[in-house]
Amino acid sequence: MKNEKDKAYSNFVLKLMLICTILILGSAIVFSFSSFYNDHILKEEPIEIDDPNVKRLYDYVTYGRDLEPMYYFFRNKELTYDTFDEVEKMRYAFQLITNDDIFDKDEVSFKILGDSYKRAIEKIFGINTKYNINSQFTIYINNFFKNAIVNVSYNQEGNYFLVARINNISNNNNIPKLFYTKLDSYHIDSMTKDITIKEKVIFTETLYSNNLSQIDTVMVYRDLNHIELLKEIKNPTRDQIKSLSIKPYLNVANTITYTFKQDEEGNYYFYNSVMAY
Repeated sequence: MKNEKDKAYSNFVLKLMLICTILILGSAIVFSFSSFYNDHILKEEPIEIDDPNVKRLYDYVTYGRDLEPMYYFFRNKELTYDTFDEVEKMRYAFQLITNDDIFDKDEVSFKILGDSYKRAIEKIFGINTKYNINSQFTIYINNFFKNAIVNVSYNQEGNYFLVARINNISNNNNIPKLFYTKLDSYHIDSMTKDITIKEKVIFTETLYSNNLSQIDTVMVYRDLNHIELLKEIKNPTRDQIKSLSIKPYLNVANTITYTFKQDEEGNYYFYNSVMAY
C-alpha cells in the first residue's frame, strides 16, 4: 500500500515538473518572439530621444544634411576624433557658433571670434584636438544668412574668421536626396557612461534624360559606392520621389555607430564612428 502511495506521489511530482517545464519553455518562446518583434518591427517607428545629451550629440553628427551633401561620416568606414579631417572639423563646428560669437555683420559678411571657434571645435571633438586654423573652406548655412553658400577664412593678425557670402541657394524638394537615414537606437553605458548612437542609411543615384531636365531612373543602393542595388525606379512620379524613404529597406540598410566619451570635465565629445558595410 505504501509503495502505491509512493508511486502515485512520484507520478504527481513528475507531472508537476512537466507542467512547470512547459510553462517555462512557453514563456521563453513568448519572450523571444516579443524581443524579435521589438527589434525588427517596432524599430520602424520613429525613436524619440528623451535624453538631452543624446539629442545634442546626434545633432553634432547630422549637422548640415538638410542643406548640402555633407556626409563625411558616410564616406568613411571608420573615423576617430584624431583621424577626422581637419577642414571637416571646421565645418561641423560651425553649428555651435551663435550671435554672441560674431561681430561686424552686414548683408554680405561677418566675423567670428577666433577663441569662440576654437571652443566650438573642442566641444565637439575634444580638448586639444588637432585642426588647421588656416584652413579655408566653403559651407552651406541657414543661420545668419538664409540658405547661403559662404566662404570661411582665418585672419591671423586679428584672430578672427571672416565669413563671406558667395551666393544664395534654393532647395529643390522634387529631386531625390543623396541618402536617407533613420535613427535606429541609442545606449548609455552604466559603467563607462559612453554614449552610442546607431543610425540606418541607404544611398541613391539619380539618372536624368532630356538634357538633365527629367528624371529617368532612381537607383536605391545599400552602399555609398553604388554596388549593392536594392531597387530601381523607372520614370518616377513626383509623389514617388516625395515618398522615398529608408523604411522599406531597414532590414538591409547599412548601420553607422557613433560613440561619444566624456573628457576630464565630464563633457561629451565625438570619439569614433564605424560603418557596417
